[in-house]
Order: sequence, then C-alpha cells, then structure tokens
Amino acid sequence: MMYRSFVDLVFIILCALIVVLAEAGTDSLRGLSADPADVGDQGTHELDDGGFEFLVVSEVGFIVRDTHFTKVADALNLLDPGLAVVVVPESSLLSHDRVIGAWWEARQSGRHVELGVRTDANGSQS
Repeated sequence: MMYRSFVDLVFIILCALIVVLAEAGTDSLRGLSADPADVGDQGTHELDDGGFEFLVVSEVGFIVRDTHFTKVADALNLLDPGLAVVVVPESSLLSHDRVIGAWWEARQSGRHVELGVRTDANGSQS
C-alpha cells in the first residue's frame, strides 16, 4: 500500500521536472550583465555652480531657457557644448521612461549628462 505523502512527493517532482524541461528548450530573456553596486556607485551629489545647464522634460516636449522644443536634439543645440546637461522632469507625475529616454538621447550626443530632481519650496525632492 502506497502512502499518500509519497504520491504527493512524486507528483511535485513530476511537476518540477516538467517545468525544468520546458525551460530548457527555450531561450529566456536575460537582463543586463552588471553589478548593481557598481552601476550606481556615484550616488547623489551637489552640482558645481555654473558648470551645467538644465534640460527640462515635460509631457509634450523639452524646455531649455524658457524655450520649448519637440525634440531633444533641437533643445541640445541651444545649450553650451562645454557645460554638463542636467535632465530634470517638469513634475513628479511625468513618466520615468520619458525622462530616461531624454537622458539617453542626450548621452548619445556625446555630452556629459546628469539626472536631476526638482526641489519643492518645502525642501522635499520630487
């Protein structure tokens, strides 16, 4: 007579074997090969006065010195090429993907680019 716990154990092993075999036949998505401790090792820091210009990312475009643009490349043309570019979201409700997309495009132009945050009047960051 078989014990019920033995049948449960065999069933669990059989299910695990099916999962392992199903995964072995497919190429799974792989992430970026990076050490998370090394990727963000700079942390947060203050920016030197006068060594940067802001690129503000809004829902509909990009803002540089109160001038609105629809493309990052057009906005970068107005900026001094010798200064760092700080990409800042217009509001905390803005999509993270939109800000990172602007940061990436600015980086692709060969400039030194930083991600920035806005500080509210009460001192909290958004």
